[in-house]
Amino acid sequence: MSSYSMMNRRSALATVAGACVGYFSDAYAAGYPEKSVRLVVPFPPGGITDVIARSLANNFQGSTGQPLIVDNKPGGGGIIAADLVAKAAPDGYNILMAAIGRQRAHPQEASI
Repeated sequence: MSSYSMMNRRSALATVAGACVGYFSDAYAAGYPEKSVRLVVPFPPGGITDVIARSLANNFQGSTGQPLIVDNKPGGGGIIAADLVAKAAPDGYNILMAAIGRQRAHPQEASI
């Protein structure tokens, strides 16, 4: 088998695979979001995470036409909010906003 015919087979297979992936991804994502989406923030209102969440909400509604509702659930070190989202229906309409911060070193470790 020549390298030219092998290349044509690979090109044809890649084209078919690409078309299938494009078709199925568009079919699944076509109607999302059909209703409002809830963004659960594990911090109280007024903090930097809340400000970022509300900014995302404005951009989300402008681009999708559906509201992104910011729901502040502070307490328990984020466990309350995480538990709420974990127990919600797995339909993509409940999202947890997390923040990664710098962990403070223990005072004795900081002096090393």
